[in-house]
Amino acid sequence: MTKNATWQTFIMLALITTGPLVLGSCSSNDASSSDPPTLLIRVLTRPDGAIRLTTPPTGSSDQNPAFSPDGARLVFTRFDTGYNYGPAGLFLMDANGGAPTRLTSYEDQDNVNLPGSVWNEANNRIIFSSDRQDVNGLWRVAPDGTDLSRIITHASPITYMEPSWSPDGQWIVFEATQPGGSEDGRVGQVWKARADGTDLTQLTDGTRDDRQPNWSPASDRILFQRRTLPDGQWDIYTIAPDGSDLQQVTTSASDDTDASWSPGGGCIVYSSDYADKQHLGGLAVANIHVISATGGTPVRVTNDATYDGAPSWSPDGQWIAFESANDPAEDSPSALWRIAVPGGVCDEEFYVYLPITITSVPPSELLAVNDFLYQLQNLDLTAVGNSAYDLVVMDYSAGGDDATAYTAAEIATLKNSPGGEKIILSYMSIGEAEDYRFYWQSEWTLGNPSWLDQENPDWGGNYKVHYWDPVWKTIIFSYTNRLLDAGFDGAYLDIIDAYEYYSGS
Repeated sequence: MTKNATWQTFIMLALITTGPLVLGSCSSNDASSSDPPTLLIRVLTRPDGAIRLTTPPTGSSDQNPAFSPDGARLVFTRFDTGYNYGPAGLFLMDANGGAPTRLTSYEDQDNVNLPGSVWNEANNRIIFSSDRQDVNGLWRVAPDGTDLSRIITHASPITYMEPSWSPDGQWIVFEATQPGGSEDGRVGQVWKARADGTDLTQLTDGTRDDRQPNWSPASDRILFQRRTLPDGQWDIYTIAPDGSDLQQVTTSASDDTDASWSPGGGCIVYSSDYADKQHLGGLAVANIHVISATGGTPVRVTNDATYDGAPSWSPDGQWIAFESANDPAEDSPSALWRIAVPGGVCDEEFYVYLPITITSVPPSELLAVNDFLYQLQNLDLTAVGNSAYDLVVMDYSAGGDDATAYTAAEIATLKNSPGGEKIILSYMSIGEAEDYRFYWQSEWTLGNPSWLDQENPDWGGNYKVHYWDPVWKTIIFSYTNRLLDAGFDGAYLDIIDAYEYYSGS
């Protein structure tokens, strides 16, 4: 059922390397996932394409998702008794969904993280606020629950909350609030401090209400939301880390809140009831929007009748995770969702890393290859093992399906066979879906899922795909996982010219 092909002038090889694998510099709408995620097929989705990640217990509210540095996991806050009503604890979960696990112990206290840059790669610590010592203060914890420690000790009535890390993990920026003449009786100021709590520095003066600061990926700006007292509209601003060069990003007659950065720092994602041309009076409830970090016209990302807020952008640029209310009622408990970032929403360049850690094939070994074999069907492993071929391109399965998949032991034997050591690559089509592969669903038809396109007239059971679609990318990385688990040295990529099929569309 798999394809045979004559050897061409060149082959495309995707070799697996040790350590982070830089796939390259690419625009956000073409980026591949930073981790090989679990395949998502049967999930709850909304008409706008958002995918539900959590179903909190009745009455509880899941809020403030933030990605791990590798994009594989989310940390979030679960409020036990309603939207913003504690007790509250931190939880971890797979970025594709699944059962959350508690990070902070269950106690009668509020432990709350901010969306955005709260999980730092440099120190591998998650920063959050907690009232576990009577007053809201700044705390950090390792992802395994160890090293729970307070960063700054202070007394009420001032509270320290909503912290985020600088990219190097050496600084934190946070909101210091004290009683004042705002709508909710408190006024926020933006402060920063070193990671050990020293060099405490005030960045905004408190004449406005400033909250939810987030440090940019390039370390050069800090964003926050601001309103005039006592109850003006919220807008997004940025400042330099020394408190200078204040710049207003959003200016429309809407409340713009819960902002965080895109992976490259060129854009800001936030929640807003922005009045676009179709909704001149403003949205009934806030949805997720994206805007250039220097301002301009925002782009609406979610489109739903319930509140969407607290967004975080995945490190690979592919997804935005956010909280969404269970119903349109104000302050309704929320669940976590994610939505694919539409193409062209934020054109910026960044690198995508795959944390792959298996034996590498140095380029020098490829250059030393003298003889190779390309055979996808009717492969006799013993005969190939006794041959002198240096490189073998084969399928991961004798029949193309899981039932006849080669075992890791068989691949290891072939790599170290009597005929000599061999580089073993697996065939993988990235431009067409094959109806005999593990990922294929029996109910799939042309256009369902939306990224499934016409059948290849020359290869029955092979279908063109919108290769840029996030779900197809997810499938490809799931496919890659199987090759890694089986011990292949890399992949022979087929249908890499799929772009030609869509060049006229």
